[in-house]
Amino acid sequence: MNNQSPIQYKVYGTLMWFLTALFACRVSAQLLVLSYPELPLPAFDRWHSEVLSYPILVAFQLAILFMLGFLSHRVFSDQLIPNRKRAKRLRVFGATYFLIMLFRLCLSISVIHLPGLSDLAWFQRPLPSFFHLVLASFILILARCYLTGEKHV
Repeated sequence: MNNQSPIQYKVYGTLMWFLTALFACRVSAQLLVLSYPELPLPAFDRWHSEVLSYPILVAFQLAILFMLGFLSHRVFSDQLIPNRKRAKRLRVFGATYFLIMLFRLCLSISVIHLPGLSDLAWFQRPLPSFFHLVLASFILILARCYLTGEKHV
């Protein structure tokens, strides 16, 4: 079905499962800190930038986790159907997403040096930016999987 060897798909799939596990740890850690604030983890409010209310955020995160698991399984078991157009769209989206979140992370880390931004929650919390980089990395690997399986004419 694919030009890519099954071993290469196992490697990509394993990386995708690892990124999925990292994101699951993020979702779990915030839920744990909500219930047990005394845990040695960052405080509850450090885990999100307050763009969405927490119940809506958790619902989206669970949907994302489901999709990450589904796609990781498809890649790991070599069931992903190659699609060059989808690969290109995902690569552009993933790279743009990654660069924006990297920029946000850099601003979050240096926010004390930038007047006007220190009042915005979006720039005060670097932890969400890190996990956005995890998601962007997943998208870039997925794009590679869609592209590398395509027969080049």
